[in-house]
Amino acid sequence: MASDEAHPAPYRLSAILAGHAADVRALASTPRATHMGGATTRMMHSYNAQAPVLFSSSRDGTARSWRRRAGGDEEPARWTEGDVFGGAEGGHEGFVNAVEWCSRTGEDALGGYLLTGGQDKLIHAWPLPSPSSSLDSDSSSSSAARSPSHTLIGHEANVCALHVSVDGKRIVSGSWDKTAKVWKDWQLAYTLEGHEQSVWAVLALEGNGSPDEEDLVLTGAADNHIRLFQRDKLVRTFKGHTQAVRALAKLDKSAGGGEGEGWFASGGNDGTIRLWSLATGACVHTLSGHDSFVYSLAALPDALSGGLVSGGEDRTVRVWRAQDGECTQTIVVPAVSVWCVNVLANGDIAAGASDGNVRVYTRSKERIASEADLAEYEEQVSKTALNSSQIGDLKKSDLPGPEALDEPGSKEGQVKMVRTVGGTVEAHQWSTASRSWQKIGEVTDAVGSSRKQLYQGREYDYVFDIDLGGGAPMLKLPYNASQNPYAAAQDFLHANDLPLGYIDQIASFIEQNTGGVKLGGSGNVDPFTGASSYRSAPGSGAAGGGGGGGGFDPYTGGSSYRSAGAGASAGSFSGDPYTGGGASSTTRSGGVLPHTSFLSFTQANLPALRGKIAQLSDQFAASPSTASLALGADDLSSLDRLIAYLLVALSSPSSPPPSDADTALVDRLLSSWPPASRFPALDLARLLALSAPTAGSFPVVLATATDPAESETNAMLALRALANVFVPFVGKATMQSEARDVLASLRKRGATKALNKNGKVAFATVLLNFSVLAAQKQLDAKAAEDLADLAVELMSEADSETVYRSMMALGNLLVSFETAAALSEAATQRYKAAVRDAAQRLPEGRIKALAGEIA
Repeated sequence: MASDEAHPAPYRLSAILAGHAADVRALASTPRATHMGGATTRMMHSYNAQAPVLFSSSRDGTARSWRRRAGGDEEPARWTEGDVFGGAEGGHEGFVNAVEWCSRTGEDALGGYLLTGGQDKLIHAWPLPSPSSSLDSDSSSSSAARSPSHTLIGHEANVCALHVSVDGKRIVSGSWDKTAKVWKDWQLAYTLEGHEQSVWAVLALEGNGSPDEEDLVLTGAADNHIRLFQRDKLVRTFKGHTQAVRALAKLDKSAGGGEGEGWFASGGNDGTIRLWSLATGACVHTLSGHDSFVYSLAALPDALSGGLVSGGEDRTVRVWRAQDGECTQTIVVPAVSVWCVNVLANGDIAAGASDGNVRVYTRSKERIASEADLAEYEEQVSKTALNSSQIGDLKKSDLPGPEALDEPGSKEGQVKMVRTVGGTVEAHQWSTASRSWQKIGEVTDAVGSSRKQLYQGREYDYVFDIDLGGGAPMLKLPYNASQNPYAAAQDFLHANDLPLGYIDQIASFIEQNTGGVKLGGSGNVDPFTGASSYRSAPGSGAAGGGGGGGGFDPYTGGSSYRSAGAGASAGSFSGDPYTGGGASSTTRSGGVLPHTSFLSFTQANLPALRGKIAQLSDQFAASPSTASLALGADDLSSLDRLIAYLLVALSSPSSPPPSDADTALVDRLLSSWPPASRFPALDLARLLALSAPTAGSFPVVLATATDPAESETNAMLALRALANVFVPFVGKATMQSEARDVLASLRKRGATKALNKNGKVAFATVLLNFSVLAAQKQLDAKAAEDLADLAVELMSEADSETVYRSMMALGNLLVSFETAAALSEAATQRYKAAVRDAAQRLPEGRIKALAGEIA
């Protein structure tokens, strides 16, 4: 028996779970702990340890459940995909970075809750059915109607880490906002502050019942430190990692110094795993073996030798003995990165990777994959290319030939490189279990100048130093290989307040220094603003000035009020002049389609807006014929409350909505003020549409947007307001139900009549947002036909931004199977011809790339 414990059977592939469309970033399973009591113990009996439920979350915007069902006489045991949480039916906007199972139950959650944390700053709690019904059902049809029962709101940036106490009473979250938060009874209990960079890892610790050990939480961050908190008070700081801390795991007592001394493990971007004593704060062991970032850790239970499992950027899963720090097995995964690992209740290991797959490994003979599947897996591993940055500097002439593989390795996971007859370099890894060298890939040049680099707490393939000359300090340009160089260049210029005229030069620099290399997509981000949700403009100032420069009112020529985004003045750049955000890359690997997030116009100069309405009101009051249009004292109070609401809501969309009495003021201004004075009310309606759209303003906005006799200014603002209506849920529902009528009215109006450049961009944005509904299978064929014809009309314009957004809208229709099937072959060919013509007229890089994708 002792011999078996010293040399346990190696983990081998059990199953590959395919379903996600992008990187799998987090894993959780039920039950996830070995010491549980009360209702949780009863739940554990319902969850068969031999048939665990696994949960995964991904950059594709969803979380998923997976169930392993026992085999029978005619069918072998297999994993099946269960429910899908989120996606087009609702849930998070953007990446789902973290997932955890919560053992706490409720009337609607007899199986506990699934917790997910996302790029949209939110944490959702999804109720789960009883374990028996969840396992017995073969249908996931109910998942489409599934929605979170609770949403935890409080973080100000991306939620990247979650952990739940064993009893389910404490939820801990970590965020890019540099804080961790503890939630109890679905409410924020307290915020843990002190880290100077993003909090990448959190761990809720279980005490022994004494007051001194209650509410203990560990946090790990990009400032290289680990902090221990009791409630909201800092107890101890653990220092040792030289780069960002990415993972934390509590070890079984047998792995540490025995009863009375708890150990935990941490992993970081420095490639090391460190074991710490909670009692003393000392680093007890440092485990070295990973060649790059360590992203995830999971503890093996006492019955499985009290060890540790890790996953990282070097595409390996490693199994460790915590007692002596020995790596007992290295599993190579055929992907770029292993983002997450999890230990199931039956002792199997699950690993989520950058290729969107979850792989399960087992020591049990009964659960090992078939010989054919094992052979295919090993072939995939052997064909995977390794970046030289993972191995170190190479000099081919110094490498031995294949004969070097005749000598056995010295330890598990040892890597040896040999030069083949053909001159390629192969990497082989020593397997102690099989007593043989196994090919793990061919070595190629690195993607970046080195392994992934950290900048402001986040990781990138490249971080360039940009010298502007003239004694100015060097600027940092972060870039991921999946990004569009033009989008990354615009983001850099925006961040450093540099003129947009440099965009071609910066994009060219990126292309020359990266060789045009591309990796997997960066997920569900807005290709125009770099975000999946509202990004507030710096400060409260308006975007750059009108087309001619200068400080005049672009609507009346008389004062300094400017509608946000009316255009950028020469020589300055303060954000995307159309959306109010910086730009970033698109999307999934292979291209930008389908684009699945709504675009909006969000910049605002609220004090100037308030002042313009008051100024016009004073002008009305000065004449007896128009005095009835002037604002009274109550109206001005309502206006002030609306401005105050927007000051908060534009940066915190969860703010309570304004009262109906206050929003009624906007409806009255739109319906009673003459068209020449209506523009600031339209701008106010545009901003309110982002979070608190008013039913009374929609008919006026729609009529203004679809009337070719309206002034350019009013039409442009009304179109921007229509684009913003898509953002809140109630607005999206309105646009979906009214799609056919709205698009028919827009088609009668025409896409270019009485519109300036900014108006055409707004028109194209409305079309793009309607096409998102098509990508979500929520747009009928007649509306799609009108949308396509309008997009073709706008693609004949000279402005590249108008053409790009219109082409994106058309592309969304053509890649949506249901919508494309409803279009005639002749129409489809006409649309593609229009795309080709636009790409020939405007040979801009992003337009050519999009046209190629549509073709």
